[in-house]
Amino acid sequence: MMNEVQEYARHGPRLPPLLARHKALPDLCPAVETNTAHTTQKDEVGPPVPSVVVRGGTGTTTGGALSPTATPGAAPTFPAVPTLVGGKYLLTRPVDHSACHATHIHTHQSLLVKTLDGRAAHDLVAHHALMGGCEGVRSPLEMVVSACRRRAWVVFPAHHGDLHSYVRVRRRLREVEAQRLFTKVAATVAACHDAGLVLRDLKLRKFVFTDPDRQQLELESLEDSVLVGDEDWLQDKHGCPAYVAPEILTSSSYSGRAADMWGLGVMLYTMLVGRYPFHDSDTSSLFAKIRCGEFKVPEWVSSRARHLITALLQRDPARRLAVQDVLSHPWLTRPPRDHPLRDPTDHTVPTMFVQPSSHLSQSPKTTATTSTHSPSLFGL
Repeated sequence: MMNEVQEYARHGPRLPPLLARHKALPDLCPAVETNTAHTTQKDEVGPPVPSVVVRGGTGTTTGGALSPTATPGAAPTFPAVPTLVGGKYLLTRPVDHSACHATHIHTHQSLLVKTLDGRAAHDLVAHHALMGGCEGVRSPLEMVVSACRRRAWVVFPAHHGDLHSYVRVRRRLREVEAQRLFTKVAATVAACHDAGLVLRDLKLRKFVFTDPDRQQLELESLEDSVLVGDEDWLQDKHGCPAYVAPEILTSSSYSGRAADMWGLGVMLYTMLVGRYPFHDSDTSSLFAKIRCGEFKVPEWVSSRARHLITALLQRDPARRLAVQDVLSHPWLTRPPRDHPLRDPTDHTVPTMFVQPSSHLSQSPKTTATTSTHSPSLFGL
C-alpha cells in the first residue's frame, strides 16, 4: 500500500499551496516569557458529556457521556486535504479540532501536530521548557509559526492511543493495572504542581501511551495548563464537564491544585468502575449532581481504592488529599488486598469439593443475585 509520503509525491502538484509562509523555530524557545495566559481551545468530548469549556458557569451543550469517538467542540482548523506545513510536515488526518496526524516528508516519521493561536503556542512551549523535559510529560519537537505570528503549529511525537480509549476497550481495569497507570499519572501531576503549573483539564484523554505495548504512559502536552506559583487561585472556569470540580461551579475563585485533585478522583473512579461518578444527559442535571457530590462506589472495588476515591472526591477542596498524599496512599504503596470480580456480570461458581453425606437433604433454593449493571462507560 502506498504510504502517505508517496501519496504526497504523486499528488503533490494538485495539493493546495501553503496557507501562509512559515518560519521553523530551531528549538523550544526556552527564553519565551512565561505568564498566566492560557489557551481558549475547547475540549473534545462526545455525548452524553457536553463538549463545553465552562466559562462563568455557562456554556453550549451537546448531550451527555463519553463516546467512542470524540465530537469536536469547534469547527476543524485543519484543511480537508493533505497540506504541507513548514516545508516538511505533511498534515494528513485530523484527530480533532486542534490536532492532526502528520508525516515528516524526509524521515517518514509519524507525528502529531497541534494548531494554536500564536500566544497560546508560545505559552505552551514555555511551560514545557519550564518542566525541562520532565519524565512523564511529552516534549514538543518543534514549533512552526505563520508569517503574521497569529497562528502556530506545535509538533509532537506520535503516540499509541490515549488512556480514555484504553479503558473504553477494556470496559474497566483490574486494580493491579490501574495502580501501575494511576501511579504514573499522579507522579506527573505532582511534578507539574511542584513546578507551579496547574493542569486544569485533567482527564483520561490527556494521557497517552508512548510504546506499542502500552506500558509507558505520559501526559500528552501541557496545553490548557496555567502557571500559578505558590498562589494557585484561579477565576477562569475551564474544563471538561464530567471532570469539573464543584467549587468551579459555585465559587468565583478556586484553588487550581485542589481542582486537579478532583479530576484525579474522577479518573481513578472511571478506570476502576468503567463509568463516570457523575453523569447525566442534561448539563444542568450533571452539574447539580456534581454540586451535590454524592456517588456510589461498586462493591467490587477494594476498600483501599474506595478510600482513595472518596478522599479525592470531597466536596470541600480543603479536605481533599494533596498529590503527595496520593502517592503515599496505601492503595498505591501496597499490593492489592482485595480481589475484585473480573466482571460484575460474571456469576461463574468456583469449583468446590463437598464431602458427601447421606443425611444431607436436597439442595436448598438459591436466590439469584440481580445485577443492576449501569451502561458500560457511557461509550467510554
